[in-house]
Amino acid sequence: MLILEIFLRLFNYGSNFDLFVAYDAGGEYFRFNPSASQRYFNNSQFAPIGNQELFKSQKNDRTFRIFVLGESTTIGYPYFHNGSFHRWLQYRLMQTYPDRNFEIINVSLTAVNSYTVLGFSKEVVHYEPDAVLIYSGHNEYYGALVVGSTQALGNNPWVVNTILYLREFKVMQLMNNGYQKLLKSFDKKESKTNLTRMETMVAQRQIPFGSELYDKGVDQFKLNMSETLDLYQKSDIPVFIGNLISNEKDLPPFISSSEEHIASKSFSEHYALGEAALGVHDSLVALDHFKKANDAFSQHANCNFYLGSLSYAQKKYREAKIYFAAAKELDELRFRAPDILNTIIYDLTVKYSNTHLVDVKKEFENDSHSAIIGKELVVDHVHPNLNGFAVMSDAFYKAIDDAELLSKGLKKSEISFERLLKEMPISKVDSIAGAYRIHVLKENWPYNEQGSKHKITSDTYEEKLAYKLLQKKIGWRQVNDSLFAYYNQTGQLEKARKITKALVLEYAEDPVFYDKAGMLNAQHQKLGKAIFYITKSFHLRPNYDKAQFLLIHHLKIALLKYKKKKIGYYCQ
Repeated sequence: MLILEIFLRLFNYGSNFDLFVAYDAGGEYFRFNPSASQRYFNNSQFAPIGNQELFKSQKNDRTFRIFVLGESTTIGYPYFHNGSFHRWLQYRLMQTYPDRNFEIINVSLTAVNSYTVLGFSKEVVHYEPDAVLIYSGHNEYYGALVVGSTQALGNNPWVVNTILYLREFKVMQLMNNGYQKLLKSFDKKESKTNLTRMETMVAQRQIPFGSELYDKGVDQFKLNMSETLDLYQKSDIPVFIGNLISNEKDLPPFISSSEEHIASKSFSEHYALGEAALGVHDSLVALDHFKKANDAFSQHANCNFYLGSLSYAQKKYREAKIYFAAAKELDELRFRAPDILNTIIYDLTVKYSNTHLVDVKKEFENDSHSAIIGKELVVDHVHPNLNGFAVMSDAFYKAIDDAELLSKGLKKSEISFERLLKEMPISKVDSIAGAYRIHVLKENWPYNEQGSKHKITSDTYEEKLAYKLLQKKIGWRQVNDSLFAYYNQTGQLEKARKITKALVLEYAEDPVFYDKAGMLNAQHQKLGKAIFYITKSFHLRPNYDKAQFLLIHHLKIALLKYKKKKIGYYCQ
């Protein structure tokens, strides 16, 4: 086995699963390894590719480095790029602390869970993080490797983590590749190529509340997250972990208890009468029957959801909140994390002194009508809309600020949340593309909705670009280059400036985009912004022209201040 391992390595067989690889030949920058996710999927075809945010191999004193770990919400689905909460946070930190360089590296992936958080953390600790942000927990039943997934490796976390370790070896990769080919050759069933990743990943569609499989998912999360936070504690690295939110008010349960599990005849009778009353819009009679049904059998998800909706309509919000929460907990298709995971997260923040709770749920409830989270902030079952991602970023920003990791004296002009909402550089194309991704998601299982309102037309230039982006005929960079040229030509200068800010966030280590943003602001007499961006560019790649630009524009601002002061003196 040892000889075979050496032989396979000599001939570069298999994949490199290191979390980060060199971006350039000189090794000045690292990036997220596109192959890193393959270790966590039995079939590499399912393995997603994450962001490619660069960070310097040699960290300097001005740099504050943050790593972000999690799943699809954490990477910003359905908007990605600047829609993600970490980009909202990046923009706010940049503006608030202009003298610091922020490297925020998001290594989140779709369809993963606490196994990936733990595995990636074992490597993150070696790259000098100043802080680590974690938002994870919704994929503990159907993500890669976990208990209810088609990509499961069993129900024992110790066994799974051992196999993940062994997958680093080329011999194991050879065996796994051979097994996959053998499995494919013997599989006589017709493959369903039209299934979404969401449906393909699900093996156990029904996981009842309190069942053995339910408990295994909870235990797996607790064990992996405990080991993760213990690792950061020993390395003296601050961690900010968010509790979990989901859509409760506007998402009916996907699967309720089966009829064979409901022994009560009274429940079935009253439940049917309640649905009949709803059909003729008699909400009072419906509410009465659903309450009687719930008295007979309280574990039916949809009955609790009906009670929540009817109580909400009567403005009995406290009762509605209890029913909605119960409906989510009892939903047997577990795409939404159970509340016990939030209890585990809280307990872990108490246990580990370097770990800070980010109360995302409280912030969402504060921004929701009657403190019940619904479609106002969440586009589907768990993914926030753009306002939701802004709220999420605000929760992490406050937690970092409260922890005083950054000197208060470095603050220049802190951006309020309201100002952040106005300034955040997200293009209309990103918004359209995100809405369309949700439209496609809801057309398929488990939603199976038809006639979504979010369909792309070709009436505007932004819609045409969004369609090309979704069809993968054009990349995100090309989209923004096209938008910049279009806005400049049509005199939409504020939108053009916003595009340059968007490109700065996406390519934070490339001075070209800072130069572009700085020059455009200077042309339109936005001198403070011009100096901000050219200063950032100068720190990345200093030269005489940038130094001259900064000197001239600092003098311009000083002269303007002097004139205003002089005018004020004469007025007095």
